[in-house]
Amino acid sequence: MIGAITVKVSVLLPAAVDTNIQNAERNRPNRLKPRHAQSSEIADVVRTATAETFRQGLAPRTVAEQVVRAIREERFYIFTEGRDSDTWKKLINKRLDEIRKFSNPTLPISDEMTSLFSVALNTIGKCL
Repeated sequence: MIGAITVKVSVLLPAAVDTNIQNAERNRPNRLKPRHAQSSEIADVVRTATAETFRQGLAPRTVAEQVVRAIREERFYIFTEGRDSDTWKKLINKRLDEIRKFSNPTLPISDEMTSLFSVALNTIGKCL
C-alpha cells in the first residue's frame, strides 16, 4: 500500500504470441538503428524461423483473455497457457530445483527444448 492507494502488480511471461513483434525494429527511429544492417544467410534463416514460431503462437485475443482473468484472480505470475505450457513448467521446475540445490544452472538442451523449438528447427532445416 502506498499512502491510501493499493498497488497490485502482475508479471506477464508469455509464450509465443501471433504478433509481428519480431519486426519491431522497423519502428525504431533512424538515429537508433544499427549503422550496419545485419544481413547474412544465417540471420535470414533465424528471422524466418522466428517469424514462423510467432505465427504458430497463441492468438493475441487468447492471451488478453488469460491476462484479464489472471489479474482479476490477483495472480502475480501470469504464464500464458498454450500448446507448450507443460514443457515450460518442466523447465521452470528444473531451474528452481537447481537453485534450491545451490548448483550451477545447466543448459536446457533436452527433449523439452527440442519440442519447444521444433517449429524453428523445422524452418531452419527447410532453409538450409
